[in-house]
Amino acid sequence: MKKVLLNLVFFCALACFAEAQEFKVADIFSDNMVLQQKINNPFWGWGKPGAKVTISTSWNPDKEYTGVVNSKGTWKIVVPTPAAGGPYEVTVTANKKKVFQNVFVGEVWLASGQSNMSMPLKGYYCQPVLGATEAILSSAKKQIHFINIPTLAAYKPLEHFDAGWVKASPENVAECTAVGWFFADFLQRNIDVPVGIINASYGGSNIEAWMNAEACKQFDDIPVPPLEHFDAGWVKASPENVAECTAVGWFFADFLQRNIDVPVGIINASYGGSNIEAWMNAEACKQFDDIPVPPLSDETSPWISNVPTVLYNGMIHPLVGYGIKGIIWYQGESNIFNVLRYAPSVAAMVSKWREAWGLGEIPFYYAQIAPYDYKEWNFFTPQWPEVSAYQREAQRQCLKLIPNSAMAVLLDVGERYLIHPRRKKEVGDRLGMLALSKTYGVKGFEAESPTFSRMEVEGNKAIIHFDNQFNGLTSYGKTLELFEISGDNKVFHKAEAYIDEEKGTVVVSCKYVTEPKAVRYAFKDFVKAELFGTGGLPVSSFRTDNWD
Repeated sequence: MKKVLLNLVFFCALACFAEAQEFKVADIFSDNMVLQQKINNPFWGWGKPGAKVTISTSWNPDKEYTGVVNSKGTWKIVVPTPAAGGPYEVTVTANKKKVFQNVFVGEVWLASGQSNMSMPLKGYYCQPVLGATEAILSSAKKQIHFINIPTLAAYKPLEHFDAGWVKASPENVAECTAVGWFFADFLQRNIDVPVGIINASYGGSNIEAWMNAEACKQFDDIPVPPLEHFDAGWVKASPENVAECTAVGWFFADFLQRNIDVPVGIINASYGGSNIEAWMNAEACKQFDDIPVPPLSDETSPWISNVPTVLYNGMIHPLVGYGIKGIIWYQGESNIFNVLRYAPSVAAMVSKWREAWGLGEIPFYYAQIAPYDYKEWNFFTPQWPEVSAYQREAQRQCLKLIPNSAMAVLLDVGERYLIHPRRKKEVGDRLGMLALSKTYGVKGFEAESPTFSRMEVEGNKAIIHFDNQFNGLTSYGKTLELFEISGDNKVFHKAEAYIDEEKGTVVVSCKYVTEPKAVRYAFKDFVKAELFGTGGLPVSSFRTDNWD
């Protein structure tokens, strides 16, 4: 019996080893995929060490590309891709053959961010996307393919996921990211090549979740899980340090020490704003059906979206290396509680993504958050009652920190009580215009919003200058109502403002301010843009001061 048991154990071990050595191509490669044109495109996967892997393609059938599985059980082969075209077949052979069919070569973009990027063409429940039905019905005529990466958080970098590319059709395109779809459709109509969209977005996610561990470690206040240790030590209470002691704990310890006359130690493990569930261990939580238990460090979760690194690990890491042209990004609403660190955090994220892909400074085009009434959100930032205006400002600062980046301004598409604006076509089109101009070299149109440059003072007037003007400024004949002006007292007054068409400036004044020191435009949570470039792109909210 013992021999039988040992044989069974040995057989199981062999089976597990064989499964681990099973030949596999990375999950990002599937039927219907789009490969980035005219690059050396990596293919990779897993197999038995020493096994030979061969790749052949129908666009160059006389050529084979070979590699060998290394000692760690992984392989990688680089395959040059031709100019846009298809459909093709790609065959990967080792101890078994894998044939990918209906493969196209064109332009591939990674779409990422939070719920305004993940919002599908069909919309969310009771939250529509304007123009969705027309887009869905016309999708069959488009050469657009997409893949939705499963929403999955992980404490350690993952290699696999369960999803595949699809060719857009009325039967499936309702699940495509709306912003990604309109972006792809804009590109496809203007450069006439197949377009592939990799949708790796997660509703409610913050920037920290998309940063890898190296990016997070650049900031002292971003803990990188798993947290098995902490950095702290005991101190003897003194006037120099006791101000940092928990007040309740101090008075409790002092009461005890006075009454029982022994040394007292207080271990302060408290966290502001925490709920009871956060302090319960897994066994306690499992007694209740409505308390989800977070994963261990080797497990994954479909619902944790705000822990540093977890979305990079679960949704970006499995894609790293796949040939892409660039990144489009729509995120920021979940970071209004830490505005000051947002711009450097995005810059760190982008830098590490680019480093991981090894494609140089690939384009990073992002959408500025749209106006929305955040008053119920800013309980953590009472010093900034118009908190999203500061977040839009932080997003403007990203332009200075991130090379080869550009921002689509959405100051005209927001809705006061709906954080998911219905006008997703404008978002996709504006991101598309940035790509068309900056990446594909098409000129002759207004691709970027005019941007605030500087302020000068002439008497009692503030003169506001703008860069990136294609053909001047316009308010479409409406009076400018969203400018404010202040003197040294930092009290802002509603201003009179008009466009000086000869100079391409805005002149701002107020009878209550004789010596202007600062001007703000649309610096509120919710506004409707009133200042545009003549091509129709809105100017972002801005301020000339840094008083807050």
